[in-house]
Amino acid sequence: MRTLRRKATEGKGLGSSQLKLAHKFFESIALERNLAEAERTLQTLEKSLGDGEWFRGYLRALEGMLISVRQSSERLSLIHAVPELSRDKLKRLAQEFNTGFKPPVGDEFDRGFFSAWADFLKFLQEAKKR
Repeated sequence: MRTLRRKATEGKGLGSSQLKLAHKFFESIALERNLAEAERTLQTLEKSLGDGEWFRGYLRALEGMLISVRQSSERLSLIHAVPELSRDKLKRLAQEFNTGFKPPVGDEFDRGFFSAWADFLKFLQEAKKR
């Protein structure tokens, strides 16, 4: 997670234990479809995050992912379509999300929000390697 490590050195981003929780969350919603586990992981992650706007944006993205999985009966939303994409398409989409939080576009909340999506896409890329 190059982006998060860079952000962490700037005083923003997830620490390694928080990143592990985020990966557990991604696994729960995308691979296992275990929404109860995803909810518990999200609550644990929320308790460990800072108070800044970056963290709030990251958390809101995760909450949106969970809500989308929970409420969407159709597989038309991005959260349902993304796991089916090829590794190459996931990589291109992750690059697009990465550009969404580079200055001067967006504020810290937006950067955190797009970072969560970029992390999710990178997680799926890695999962497809296995």
